[in-house]
Amino acid sequence: MNESVNDAETEAFLREGLKCFMPAVQALLTFLKQIGERIGAVLKPYDDQLEGLGLASSRSKFSFYPDIARAFAGQVLEVDLKIPDRSGFYIYIDFGAQRSRALYVGFWIWTPVTKDRRSLFAALRGLPILDYPWEIETGDQTTINIGTYTDIEQHFPNFEPLLEETVKRVLSAFETINFSQRFLPGFQTKQVGLDQADATQSP
Repeated sequence: MNESVNDAETEAFLREGLKCFMPAVQALLTFLKQIGERIGAVLKPYDDQLEGLGLASSRSKFSFYPDIARAFAGQVLEVDLKIPDRSGFYIYIDFGAQRSRALYVGFWIWTPVTKDRRSLFAALRGLPILDYPWEIETGDQTTINIGTYTDIEQHFPNFEPLLEETVKRVLSAFETINFSQRFLPGFQTKQVGLDQADATQSP
């Protein structure tokens, strides 16, 4: 008897799930795209400055993590506009973190020139413009991240002021360290692991 009840409940659940699956996926994609559009709207007024430094802008690639297949079981969500393997502006939500640090609004950059990765981090570290609550840290493969952790209930979905402040601080910091002269040639090279001298001679 219990077996037949369980079978009936399972069947009813699957029938309802079939009706809900595609609307749920579409709702998730709409959710992600709307976040991407908000990021793009913040970046757009700064496109010329950002693109002049070879950085991600509102015209860069829309991206999110995890993919749809893993999203329902995940603890994190990331949405960004990026130039693959170079830079991006993004938000990161950690559903398992304390509320006060569950939302990260920031920027990442990675340069293919090994020497430049260390030099860029050293040049940026300690700049007053990147002081708390903005943080500069390195992630996997010495990707440099500049951003701020904040209370998700206070700043989502209205994260735009924090993102715009991040954009302004990144531009100010890069101007201070003379990024275009010191790092841009190596940053734009397609080769990986070169030193600065080799990179500037690359075709």
